[in-house]
Amino acid sequence: MLSKRKVMVFFIVGFLGFCVVFLLWPKNDKLPVFGSIKDYHFEDIYHGPHHLTNDKVKIATFFYTRCPDICPLTMSDFTELQAKLKQAGMFGDDVEIVSISFDPEHDTEDVLRNYARSFQADPVGWKWLRGTPDVTKQLAEELSVQYKQIDEHFYSHSTTMFLIDQKNQVRSLYDMAYQSKPVDIEKIFEDIHYLVSKRR
Repeated sequence: MLSKRKVMVFFIVGFLGFCVVFLLWPKNDKLPVFGSIKDYHFEDIYHGPHHLTNDKVKIATFFYTRCPDICPLTMSDFTELQAKLKQAGMFGDDVEIVSISFDPEHDTEDVLRNYARSFQADPVGWKWLRGTPDVTKQLAEELSVQYKQIDEHFYSHSTTMFLIDQKNQVRSLYDMAYQSKPVDIEKIFEDIHYLVSKRR
């Protein structure tokens, strides 16, 4: 009899635990939180001091202007994302495209402005940021982004991009562009729309 009671208690406790987990588990949250980032301060080449904590959804990537392939291919694909965000009425007010240089010594404000213009970037919602080497390194380390200068002109670097929500939480990861594989703009747009819609 005692054994049966123990079994019954075990099943009841197990069932109650399942119910608690079921009730508390996030519903329909297709974008789990991977972690969060601090409020780093960068220099926006068009608007001056820029805080990463600004209550907007951000698609962020690291790059450098002398990159011969992955970076310009990615920025070219971002022009399509910019157009889609504008058409949806989210660009600038709700969402920012954030491009962060990890070569601030070469990527001066003038160099970055010329680079941004080559991709028809609208500074209202496409932020081109440069920071001190220390701040850039700190953010990169927090996001597990690796980069290393391999000679006078070129860097070896990670190719991960980040979807960051209004609370500075990382919600999704994407690949930068390759010659044979463009950025998945449709997937990024869908995920951005999901985060913006949850807030509205």
